[in-house]
Amino acid sequence: MKNKTEKRKIEMTISANKSVSNSIKAHLLIWKKFHETQKPLLKKLNMRKDNIDLLMHGLMQNARVYQAAASAAELRRTAKAALSNLSDLQNIDDVLGDLQNNWFEVNALVDQISEADFNIDTFMGMEK
Repeated sequence: MKNKTEKRKIEMTISANKSVSNSIKAHLLIWKKFHETQKPLLKKLNMRKDNIDLLMHGLMQNARVYQAAASAAELRRTAKAALSNLSDLQNIDDVLGDLQNNWFEVNALVDQISEADFNIDTFMGMEK
């Protein structure tokens, strides 16, 4: 009985190996067809690669142009603000004059305070 079982196992193994072999042959055939189909696609992609590289280069150059334009616009805005501030400085003589007048007024006020009678008893309601 053991010999029959062993013989049957060997037959099953051989049958399974044939099936696996057929599957491997199918794999090889599929990969071969895939490779043959892929060749012209890769060739087309490689031809397009130059166009894609050119497109990417164009986009990078375009980005540089936009960056430079944005920088120029920002510089214009900053320069315009700075010039506006400088034009306000033309009135600096008026500002200096106002400051000096304020100083004179403050000095006059200080003089008045220092000349005023400062008797603490007068403020406390205790006149002597």
